[in-house]
Amino acid sequence: MAKPLIELCVEGIDGFLAAQDAGADRVELCASLMEGGLTPSLATIRAAVKAAKIPVHVIIRPRGGDFLYSQTEFETMVEDVAALRGEGVSGVVIGCLTPDGRIDEARTKRLVEAARPMSVTCHRAFDMTTDAGEALEALIRCGVDRVLTSGQHDTALEGLATLKAANEQAAGRIVIMGCGALDAHNIRAVRDGAGLAELHFAALKTVPSGMAFRNSHVGMGGTQKDREYEVTLTDLRAEGAVVEAKAFLDGELLADVEIVFAHLDNPRANQIFGPKNFVFTQQLLGVLDLAKAQQRAREQDTATQDGESNGQAVDAPAVP
Repeated sequence: MAKPLIELCVEGIDGFLAAQDAGADRVELCASLMEGGLTPSLATIRAAVKAAKIPVHVIIRPRGGDFLYSQTEFETMVEDVAALRGEGVSGVVIGCLTPDGRIDEARTKRLVEAARPMSVTCHRAFDMTTDAGEALEALIRCGVDRVLTSGQHDTALEGLATLKAANEQAAGRIVIMGCGALDAHNIRAVRDGAGLAELHFAALKTVPSGMAFRNSHVGMGGTQKDREYEVTLTDLRAEGAVVEAKAFLDGELLADVEIVFAHLDNPRANQIFGPKNFVFTQQLLGVLDLAKAQQRAREQDTATQDGESNGQAVDAPAVP
């Protein structure tokens, strides 16, 4: 099976730059991932597009919470989508539901129409619907290009049966993009088990604020007061798992893996994430060794098969 497209979900311009540096194929740009992702500012979007070497998809979500929007909220979504057509954005990420847990087809169609020619993805509002099969057909009727889903479970492994059924039902009419606690150790099972061509990760870490003065008597927005002095970042080291996962997917050495090593010494990475992580480096070297061994084994199998078909003996190479 071909190597899948890897999309990373990021917060802000620093997150975008880290994801691009780490080798993502595409990025979903958000604000406030603490709330599942909200529409980022126009300035953030413009900065990402200006720096982009990969497609940028922008989430259109005016607030956290459910996906049942007031009319005024919905109108802001339509305006946001329309505004992005002229900003060089490749795609938008949307989702609207009815009170009974179905895709709001009227609103979804209007957002799709406002978005063209940009690509349109339905986010995990899909996972909150009452009937996945019915919701998928609704999205297809609306002209949505792809749907992000964990199979209506917390993790892709738990939702694997639903992911597989959705991909079979889609039959090329819409892309099923899998997500949900994916890593190098389960990505092959999810990709192969559901037959997916696109996969989605979020690589985040929380670091202490750089604030020296801290007022322990005030908290903003109803969050825990400690949260006022924490920052959520896209973790370059964790994003190395994306490249690590690519190596596991095809069992071969991929050029993308080396990108991580290049950026362990990247000045911006060091500034944001601190000194390079020796343990992480050794783990990734282990992945490279495994990938090389698997590649050698495949080459030997091929040589053996070719020799047998020609009636020739093939000597096995020495194990390094």
